[in-house]
Amino acid sequence: MMSRLAILGVAAFWITACGAAVEGGSVASGPELGVAGNSDTGVDPTDPTDRADAGAPPEPLPPPASATCDCASSADEAIELHVLARKLSRERMDALAALLAKDGFAVQFVEYADESSAPKVAIETAPSRFVAVFRGRIESRSEALSSRDGFMCRPAVEGAVIPKRYRKLVRAIETPDPQLY
Repeated sequence: MMSRLAILGVAAFWITACGAAVEGGSVASGPELGVAGNSDTGVDPTDPTDRADAGAPPEPLPPPASATCDCASSADEAIELHVLARKLSRERMDALAALLAKDGFAVQFVEYADESSAPKVAIETAPSRFVAVFRGRIESRSEALSSRDGFMCRPAVEGAVIPKRYRKLVRAIETPDPQLY
């Protein structure tokens, strides 16, 4: 019932607002509505190249950028990954970083737990080395940019299996958020 009343109210407002353009049952024309083609303005309403004409369709927008991009990357191209740790002491976090370095990963930094972030170790590695240790795969995906129009290719970790020597230390492995780093 409320929606009928709202529709009737909007219709009455529209008729009242648009009623000023109607004079005696016919649509008003001329300078009072700012119609192009008035002899005073010098615009010819029959000219097909005149875009100022009120009846001309708007210019079409350019097609949107493609959502696909070439996300192919080399198996030897280094990527950065974040190894998310469980709640560990600083000594155990340093031990995790040393264990990752021993397995052939280049440790970029160690971020200890605080109230704003989870503990993590940033590593840089080739996807082939990651697959050899964690038996997962690196999949590239096209994602929309949040700061401007367009797309970017972002690697994602899929199907990673945490080896037994890491299970008490590591919670998950993921790619870093590009908006933070």
